[in-house]
Amino acid sequence: MSKKKKNKINDEVKTKEELKIFCDHAYEKCCDEQGDINFYSVGNNCSNYNIVDKLFKCIPFEHPDGYYFDSKESVLYIFEHFEFDCSPSSNYGSKLRRNESIVLKKENNEIKNKKVTEIISIVEQGYCENNTYKMGANGIEYRNNYIENFTNSFNKHLSQIEKYKDDCMKKLKLLPNKIVISFVCEDKTLGGTYYKENNKMVKCVNPLATKQFINLLKNSSIDYLIFNSQNDPSQLTVLSKDSINDNLLKKSEDLEDKEFYIIPAFPKFSFIKYYDKK
Repeated sequence: MSKKKKNKINDEVKTKEELKIFCDHAYEKCCDEQGDINFYSVGNNCSNYNIVDKLFKCIPFEHPDGYYFDSKESVLYIFEHFEFDCSPSSNYGSKLRRNESIVLKKENNEIKNKKVTEIISIVEQGYCENNTYKMGANGIEYRNNYIENFTNSFNKHLSQIEKYKDDCMKKLKLLPNKIVISFVCEDKTLGGTYYKENNKMVKCVNPLATKQFINLLKNSSIDYLIFNSQNDPSQLTVLSKDSINDNLLKKSEDLEDKEFYIIPAFPKFSFIKYYDKK
C-alpha cells in the first residue's frame, strides 16, 4: 500500500451533515500547503485521484448521503457514508454508540442542573469482567466485531443501491451515461483500532488493506471503498474494484491470523463555556 497525493439506538441513523464532517476532518489532516489531498491508494489506479476530488465536491443529500454530477461526461457519482466500530453489538446497536448516547444525556443533565464547566466521563466500548476492563484482552472478539459490524453496515447499504440511483436521477431529472458508486466507511472506535502482537498495540488497522474487505468490494456491485478513522483522519484510503487482482490479494493482510487491540473504556473530557444573556 503506497501513499498518494491528492430507548433504541440505530447505528445507521444519519444526518446530511455526517459526510460533510467526514470530509472536513479528512481535509484538515490530509491537505498540504499546495491544497492537494494526501491519501493512501490500495493498488494502482489513477482514477483514485478523481474519486477523491469528487468526494470533496459532492453535494449533501438524504439518500444517498452525497452525490456529484459531472455534466461534461454525464457521470453521476454517488457517495454513501456509514460508521462502524469494534464494540459488541445487539439489536439496540453497538455498545459504543449506546454508551455515547447515555454519556451525552448525563452531560446535558449536569449542564442543565448544576451549570458545571468541566465534565469527565468514561465511555465504555469494550468487554468487562468483574467490573474490570483489561487492556490487551479479547483481541479475537474485537476483530470479529470489527468484521461483523462493517459487513452488516455494508450489506444494509448495498441493498439500497437502486433507491440511491433513483433518488439522484429524480433530483437531477436526467439519465446519466454512467453511475459510479462509493461507500465511505468510518471507524468510530474511540482511540482507534490496532493490531495486537505479543500482547502489545502495534500499527493501526486499515480494512482496505485486508483480504476480507478487498473481497467484500470485489464481490459487490459498487465501485469504490473510501476509508478513514475518526481517531486519526490522516488515514484516508481509497480502494477501487478495478485495482483488485491476485497480486493485491496476495500482498494483503489476512485477518484470520490477527487479533485487535482497543482501549475498552475511553475517557471523555467536556468543557462548557457559558455566556451571559444581555
